[in-house]
Amino acid sequence: MDIQECEEVDAETKLKDYANIHPEDNDIIENFKRENKIAIRKTEREVYRACKLLGYQINTLQVRGESSPFTTIGYGNATTWEGRLLQMKILEERLDEYQRSGVSEFPKHMMACREGINLNPEDPNYDIFKFANKVSATTIYPDYIFPENQEEHTGGSAFYMG
Repeated sequence: MDIQECEEVDAETKLKDYANIHPEDNDIIENFKRENKIAIRKTEREVYRACKLLGYQINTLQVRGESSPFTTIGYGNATTWEGRLLQMKILEERLDEYQRSGVSEFPKHMMACREGINLNPEDPNYDIFKFANKVSATTIYPDYIFPENQEEHTGGSAFYMG
């Protein structure tokens, strides 16, 4: 069970407790649950569309010499609901675009792999890491970086091109 599921279980428990104390408000609770699910579904759809638009904008942008700009999108470390959603939608968009039209060079995708975040089955973003592996096996992206190694050798970490 990840953090998001724990929060959902906790919220569900609180709603049940409230419903037991105030049975006259059951309609309000059911409407809240339904509207919450609708809002989450719409948010997921809009984030996916934004990821698709970003890829399109980058690939249609041209610099001097008629070439696309070198662009890298880095992700992998966000563990909030919003950050996880964005990472999943970026990967979904990359996979869908590949299945629709083949690999596009840009933007380049890089996933940061960290102990305690996404490398082990008990880590909060392990599901995103597994999905990134599936996307990488199909589309050749994302590339993977290990920030701990960079930090050990250089004192910092960055998503790089190339």
